[in-house]
Amino acid sequence: MDTNKKTGNGLAITSMVLGIVAFCLGWTGLFGLILGILAVIFGIIALVQKQNKGMGIAGLVLGAIALVTALFITLAGLAILGGAAKVANEVNQEKQAVKDLKKDFSKGETAVFDKLSIQAVKVVPNYLPADGYTKPDAGKQFIFVSLSIKNTSSETASVNPFDFKLNDNGASTDYYFTTSVPAPLNATELKPGATVKGDMVFQAAAASKNFKLEYKTYNSKALEDVTYSLAL
Repeated sequence: MDTNKKTGNGLAITSMVLGIVAFCLGWTGLFGLILGILAVIFGIIALVQKQNKGMGIAGLVLGAIALVTALFITLAGLAILGGAAKVANEVNQEKQAVKDLKKDFSKGETAVFDKLSIQAVKVVPNYLPADGYTKPDAGKQFIFVSLSIKNTSSETASVNPFDFKLNDNGASTDYYFTTSVPAPLNATELKPGATVKGDMVFQAAAASKNFKLEYKTYNSKALEDVTYSLAL
């Protein structure tokens, strides 16, 4: 009789074992979901066939808890993956937009550097500061650049002279800070539609004649740096 009783409780035992395992692994998502479903199915069949009630109920309850937990985790995981895929798609679209964007402007053009419209009002090679004692390094010359900068966006835009560089035949040099210019370009915040004018000085090789003004900014949507240039 004992042997028959144990044999007759096989589905109840299976349900309980599956329920325990599913309860422990419910956080794994899909795997816990499958075990939870099996535990519930075996538990219901065991109760219908009047096998061990305690084991059948235990397997049914544990399987149901695991099922709900695993279902929630699975759905949350799918939502996260879907959101990540959407963000990745938006980033790729923005990268393509940046790739298609005009970033190199010819001499005399009004350049568009991200939020800023840039005009080179005056360019003077071999510039000599009016103070009479500020000199370029040996083998170098000063390049004077007077700019008109307008914020063409609908947001406040930052202007900082140190964001600009001079490209001298592929070699980029930083802005040379000096007050020996008529109207030094100062760092400022431009409101939409506002314009600021100012002068900057760079150093370049003494024999160089072809220069480009460079501006680098970070595109937070494309998650990459974007470099613009304007021939001077």
